[in-house]
Amino acid sequence: MAIEKTLNFPLMNRPQLISLFAMVALYFAAGINHFINPGFYIDIMPEWFPAKNTLNTITGVAEILLAIGLISVATRGISAWLIIIMLVLFLAVHFDHLINPPELLGEKGALLALFRLPLQLILIWWAYKVSTYR
Repeated sequence: MAIEKTLNFPLMNRPQLISLFAMVALYFAAGINHFINPGFYIDIMPEWFPAKNTLNTITGVAEILLAIGLISVATRGISAWLIIIMLVLFLAVHFDHLINPPELLGEKGALLALFRLPLQLILIWWAYKVSTYR
């Protein structure tokens, strides 16, 4: 009974439940990937970013903790809003890629960056929707 009340899954409809757990899985996997494949994230950070290894670690830990925070209704709202803030901060990387596409992304790097901007807005909208799930 206490777990059911804390997680509050019975009050969500099926699409919300699927959306919630898809977001949990996405950010948890992304966070783990920061430790499995740190070079990818470090290589796509703009040159002007300081302490790239530290930023990669902080981002990975944040994504894992925020994914876990989405699970409980008690922490879902704040976790979703912190994800929104994180995604807004990531916009700096995506805008930089429009001007200076990383070599790692190849000759289509600017095109990928252009695609990532609307995707980032969709992720922000999705996090907002999840913040309202009770």
